[in-house]
Amino acid sequence: MHSQYYSVPVKTNADECSEAVDRPTTGGGTPLVYLVDDEPLLLELAEMVLEGDGYRFEKFLDPSEAWKAFAAADPPPDLVITDYAMYSMNGVELILKCKALRPQIKTILISGTVDESILRNVPVKVDRFLSKPYRTVELGEVVRNVLQDSSLSARPGTTRPPAAITHLDERKFTSHRPYFCRGR
Repeated sequence: MHSQYYSVPVKTNADECSEAVDRPTTGGGTPLVYLVDDEPLLLELAEMVLEGDGYRFEKFLDPSEAWKAFAAADPPPDLVITDYAMYSMNGVELILKCKALRPQIKTILISGTVDESILRNVPVKVDRFLSKPYRTVELGEVVRNVLQDSSLSARPGTTRPPAAITHLDERKFTSHRPYFCRGR
């Protein structure tokens, strides 16, 4: 059995810790991110990245619980980051539900079981796809870019960059059992 180890950069210099990081948000203030993954270790990794970058976040091991919180949220989160393969519903199903209620919500789909080609058959726009295992710096960059795209499109007189993924066919999706993500 192979284990995957992640290294998380930790700032130790007080000057480095006081760096200003541009954290755009659609609602003003510090962006709120929902993290959804049924693997506790990977959820903790994403938490460390977001916490280190100064984002507010809520974590969910169960996508059904994430959906309930999303539907009741006021104000809603700025971004939903979800794993694809989970037990009660998959990440695409969660994104479909979230976008049906709030079409402008930004989303990132993460997976170690499928690749980006899964997005060819989804009836909903996913803002970014990230393969597991990912580098911690990569997750931070993707989050910043997705939120930056959001703040650019919300400002009058700016144009939104072309979407990487667009609406496609109306294929139904079924949940898949996750498996442990092996190292490369």
